[in-house]
Amino acid sequence: MNLRFIHIALVLFLYLPLHASSTSGAFRQEANELLSLRKPDLVIAKVDSVLATGISDEERAVALLLKGRALQQLKQDVKAISIYHSITALGLSSKEEVLGDVYFQLAEIYYDQGSFKQAQKHYLEALKIFRLYDNETRMGAVDLKIGMIYLSLFDYEHALQSLHSAREIYEITGHETELAEIYLMIGQIYFEQADFLSAENHLLKAQSLYKNLGFSTSQNEVMDELIQVYQTLHRYSDVIVLLDDAIDRCEMNADYKSAIKYLQQQAWFYSKLNNPKSAIQQLEIAVELAETHRQKDLPEIQLRIGKLYADNGQSTEALFAYTDARDWARKFKAFAQQRNAEIALANFFTVQDDWKTAYAHLQKADSLNIVIASDRYNHLQVQLSKQRMDEMQIIEEHFDEVADLKTEQSELVRKLMIGGLIGLALLVFFLYREFIQKRKLSKILEWKVYRRTRELRKSNKELNTYIYKSSHDLRTPLTSIKSLLRLLQTEEHTPSTRKYLGLIDNCTEQMDDILISLSRAVDYKKVEPTVEQIDFNKIKYDLEQKISSERRDIQVEWNISEKAPFFSDYKLLNVILRKTIANALTYRQGTQSDFCKVTITTDRQGAILSIEDNGQGINEKIRESVFDMFVKGTHKSKGAGLGLYLVKIALDKIRGKVVLESSVGKGSKLTFQLPNMN
Repeated sequence: MNLRFIHIALVLFLYLPLHASSTSGAFRQEANELLSLRKPDLVIAKVDSVLATGISDEERAVALLLKGRALQQLKQDVKAISIYHSITALGLSSKEEVLGDVYFQLAEIYYDQGSFKQAQKHYLEALKIFRLYDNETRMGAVDLKIGMIYLSLFDYEHALQSLHSAREIYEITGHETELAEIYLMIGQIYFEQADFLSAENHLLKAQSLYKNLGFSTSQNEVMDELIQVYQTLHRYSDVIVLLDDAIDRCEMNADYKSAIKYLQQQAWFYSKLNNPKSAIQQLEIAVELAETHRQKDLPEIQLRIGKLYADNGQSTEALFAYTDARDWARKFKAFAQQRNAEIALANFFTVQDDWKTAYAHLQKADSLNIVIASDRYNHLQVQLSKQRMDEMQIIEEHFDEVADLKTEQSELVRKLMIGGLIGLALLVFFLYREFIQKRKLSKILEWKVYRRTRELRKSNKELNTYIYKSSHDLRTPLTSIKSLLRLLQTEEHTPSTRKYLGLIDNCTEQMDDILISLSRAVDYKKVEPTVEQIDFNKIKYDLEQKISSERRDIQVEWNISEKAPFFSDYKLLNVILRKTIANALTYRQGTQSDFCKVTITTDRQGAILSIEDNGQGINEKIRESVFDMFVKGTHKSKGAGLGLYLVKIALDKIRGKVVLESSVGKGSKLTFQLPNMN
């Protein structure tokens, strides 16, 4: 990947000739030719001579740009950046095309340094200017580099956008080299995104372009990417066809090393297709090539042939192949391959129940292991000796410098030690003093927090007790009032009196609901969750029975998907669903299209409960506080604002979270995230 990016950068570098309105065209052409010949020193000398004359700001900008490019070739990026910034300081019009070249070159430097954000910023500035001049070649170059930045950051979505823009431009301008590289990168991105069909289509286009250009190495690179696609899709036959073409190219170019490698790959894919005969044939062709051109590959190939013969039950042929592998390894003194051949022979004779011969081969393999270890040890010893000799030579060459350096170093170490000890003593003193102060402060704060927490808990307990007792005490006379109302309603009354009795009855019912809710709020705060396996279908049945008895004009739509057992507190969960669904039914619009959807999904992690309606909705101003005590979601509410407060208490007890989405007149959606408490 890195080599390909370098190739693109070089091509883009050569595709950016400079333009200016008044600088000598011959001078620009000569400077560009010198840069392409990698002669930056000559360019700098010529530019300095031009700058010494009286020229316009536009001509100065072009000359400085040439000098900056020359400094880039000399790897003097800091000076080049300074030159480019001096061009932008000339005060040229933002529409001058030379500024596009400046921003592009700055972006190139930042890109090479790995500062992708800076590079992207300057590429985009260059792109604005190139678009003004409708310079498609440069627009394509910038889009390509931006796409490469996104690809380096693994931002595949934006990388595809930029690369497709570059592709469209290069298809118009006919730059096949860049177009092939773009198709290759797009194909690689689609492969990473598991879009294998798109990956295949783009890689095939890249391969076709490289074939037209005659780039064999690039064709092989694209083929490797296609093999990954086909291998993932188990399309082994397509891989074999690709490798056939690759082998033909390698033989035409006398690239026997690659041809042997591809033949071995073909053999592997034939074995995946359960075609050992064809696999052996490909390896035998590889053997013929290796005998003529690369004999050192023979041991490995013969071992593969032997294994295929052994797996196919052709014992004699397998034995010959293993023996040939060992003999070739001996010839080249390839001890590791010779050991592998001996192990293969030992395994072969073990299968034949010839334990004596198998043991003899294992002994030879052990002996070869000792030789290999000794060889590695000697190699390391030689490297170590060479390193020591190099170090001694350096010390001898710079003996006097080293002696002076050691003296200076000793003096510096002594001074540093004295200064360090003094500094350490001061540091310890100040740290100890600060530690003592913080410790005192910490104790004071801890006592204050403890005292206030204790007072708060006491106040909270007293408040809960007061609410609980008050709600119970107030219900006693309220119950008597309700009973008296029932008796009054059985007697004869005038229409107006009966109307007032009904209003009084409604008020007592509301008061009773408030007192019950307050009492339950205290109860829920005290209760500890009882964990059990939840049957959501049972909850659905219980709630539907209650809903059907109260609301017959709207149906609740349930969608339950239990992918794993879910454990929680049944009663608290029932409270959450009952109160939330009751709100949805109470504050609906009152039309034929009213709905209430309940979606429940469980997995090993927990459950997601979603209650959605198209009712009156909740005002944005009170949305954040709608779960607080006595807060009503709408001014039309007839309740006391305790329903969602009870839901929040129950939710906290089972360690859940809630997300509220709502808008006035469009409905609400409550999403509860509940952990699995098993």
